[in-house]
Amino acid sequence: MTSAQATILLAVVAAAGCQPAARPAANSGSPPAVPSAGAGVVSAEPQEVSDPEAKLLAAYKAAQASQDVEAMLKLYWFGSADAEMRQTIRENVEAELRCPITDIKIEPVEAGRYGPTVEGGIRWRPSLDVVALLTANFDTSHAPPGELATQQIKLTVGRRGGRCYFTVPLRE
Repeated sequence: MTSAQATILLAVVAAAGCQPAARPAANSGSPPAVPSAGAGVVSAEPQEVSDPEAKLLAAYKAAQASQDVEAMLKLYWFGSADAEMRQTIRENVEAELRCPITDIKIEPVEAGRYGPTVEGGIRWRPSLDVVALLTANFDTSHAPPGELATQQIKLTVGRRGGRCYFTVPLRE
């Protein structure tokens, strides 16, 4: 991926409100069963969040607390994402796992808010219709000097088969 492509992708991800993460294997299942939410995480109380969204939130906290890249990747619905997007998402997940969560919430969003967008002449759409937005803040105080550390992410959430997944930007 060229520097220009990476810049465009990051702009798309920011505009779409989601962070890529992926691997070549197709996402064929639901988020893993997860014990109670990660210890030590202060969480904002979600408002009007459905049970599938609460399960996604708990699975996210558990994967983050255990720094389990593969468990985190199972929380994404990749749809027809290409290998390059899958690798970008994997790299983003690896980066976000470097710092602990300080605050996390998931909130419903109005339909169509995170729909298709055009960046750099490329039309992007989320892999699922977006129904909620997860916002997580991270403690970057122990990140090595000079290293870029993720301070906040916003991941769009969609539903499929009665379960919630993080969406992935797809080229149209």
